[in-house]
Amino acid sequence: MEISLDNTSAPVYGLFVNYMYATNTDNQQETIILNGCSLDASLFNNFQTTDGDVLVAKFRAFKFPDTTYVLFIGTVTVCLDKCPGVQCSNGVRGFGRRRRAIASSADDNLYEVSLTTFLKVDWKDGDREAEDVLALIKNLKAANQMLENQDVVTPSTAYGVSDHLLQEESLTGKGTTFGYSCLLLAISFILILMK
Repeated sequence: MEISLDNTSAPVYGLFVNYMYATNTDNQQETIILNGCSLDASLFNNFQTTDGDVLVAKFRAFKFPDTTYVLFIGTVTVCLDKCPGVQCSNGVRGFGRRRRAIASSADDNLYEVSLTTFLKVDWKDGDREAEDVLALIKNLKAANQMLENQDVVTPSTAYGVSDHLLQEESLTGKGTTFGYSCLLLAISFILILMK
């Protein structure tokens, strides 16, 4: 999965994936990323960056038993300049963009934007691969249940930036680049199925 800003916005803003879950849009929902870290790195890796402009996370194909469609919903923080990474429990650092030498503050976090995308999964190699992936989903479900038992609060999700806010920013001349960045960020939210 790739998440990126357009070329105009990339030098000004940074990205960080706070939270992501997969759902069948009916009654099943599994948290994949919490506080910037993957809950099960064997199913979905932490987001990383090589060039500082594109966030990439490899993941294994999976689906819910009752449908071939998976909906991914994620909360992405848009930071001024660069977003700092977080140290994850599996020893890997989850990144937005590379951190600059100066200290980052909470004031650098401008907005949280919710992004969604669908994925259709068809099994080519028969039921064996499907069974392996279903076992991974069961492990992820167990991790989610452990989180619920620890009274972890799920971060609130902003479902986009309101049209009123974007109009206001455009009229006052403030954040026009950000308004376009949010739109281009939503457009550039691309899913790549990596093997």
